[in-house]
Amino acid sequence: MVNIHDILNNIVFKYLSFYDKHVFKKINKYNDNIKIVNLFDIGHIYLMKLDDSILTHYSHVVKLGASHNCKISNVNHMKKIKHLNARGTCSINVNGIKNINLEVLDASYNPKITDVNHMVDLRDLTACRSCGICDRGIKNVNLEILLSCHNSKISNVNHMTNLKLWCIDELCNADDVHSRSYNYVKLNDPNDLKVNKKQKTDR
Repeated sequence: MVNIHDILNNIVFKYLSFYDKHVFKKINKYNDNIKIVNLFDIGHIYLMKLDDSILTHYSHVVKLGASHNCKISNVNHMKKIKHLNARGTCSINVNGIKNINLEVLDASYNPKITDVNHMVDLRDLTACRSCGICDRGIKNVNLEILLSCHNSKISNVNHMTNLKLWCIDELCNADDVHSRSYNYVKLNDPNDLKVNKKQKTDR
């Protein structure tokens, strides 16, 4: 039977700030139907307070921002997660993501992430600069978007039949870039990545 109170609570919950959601959950602590699913689009002050211990209480999270957070190392319990930012000094390594199947991953500046071949649903990967991902680490994925600026370890994407956009730069050993009909953008400034990600440039 549909519980009208649960429906109303979830409607209200959807529009609350991150802090207010926590207050709301404490007030409704016996209502298991209220879930926090977004730990990405919240204030930086809250993101940097997250750690492995806190995250064990958020198994329903779909989006997580762990960029430059050295207190986060494992998200394998998040079976519903689809979008992860694990840039920079984040402590997440390849073992910390081995049991999840993402759609979007940003692992730029993170040398500890080296392989995403188990992520069959992955369609959008950012692996720039000192990211540890190389050709072997993406040989079994079929991306739509790949950003690998200043990552010379990624040079071959011929197996990616779904690829629509590949962002590279002068350091990339992209010897096969002209061998397929996909669009690519050659960038010199990695700060332009998020802007150019939506563009399509034919060469």
